[in-house]
Amino acid sequence: MIGIVLAGGQSLRFGRDKATCQLPGQKYSNVQLAVNKLSACEQIIVCANRANQGKIKSQLGSGITIVCDLAEYANHGPLAAIATATSLRTGDVDYQMLPVDYPNLTPATVNRIADQPNTVAATVGHAHYTIAHFRCSHRQVVNWLAHGDWRLRHFIIDCCHCQPLLFPDSHEFINLNYDQGEHIP
Repeated sequence: MIGIVLAGGQSLRFGRDKATCQLPGQKYSNVQLAVNKLSACEQIIVCANRANQGKIKSQLGSGITIVCDLAEYANHGPLAAIATATSLRTGDVDYQMLPVDYPNLTPATVNRIADQPNTVAATVGHAHYTIAHFRCSHRQVVNWLAHGDWRLRHFIIDCCHCQPLLFPDSHEFINLNYDQGEHIP
């Protein structure tokens, strides 16, 4: 299984880069936390943006593949990251996707998703489409995008046939949209 870390967002509501941010009380930055939680993956691909790519490289060191969106998909959100990550492999591959803006996800939750193919994390009344385990090929992603549908939900459900994996509502599934803490370099 290949891990995909979604770290290329613009962080407009947050006001600074979420990926490289280290929140008060955290030992690591959000991107480091996400990478550390993907222990079931044989390789991890961090999908960054041009602005944060260098800082992510310095935070993660060697051994992690860091990419920016392919030019034809640039700035199109999580599906651009999936298209870019899948371009590095041939054929159908299992992927586990994790965004940087859920820093409270526990390793146990991430491992439960890793153990359940074709699933998307869900809580009562809400699916978390960026937290998923799916199987696909680059060709499958390209064919999907050729139809112009950039909605991650449609890709995960209709193309990859993922089913919800239900978790209790908890602080684990609170998305980091707004900066509530003090700035830590």
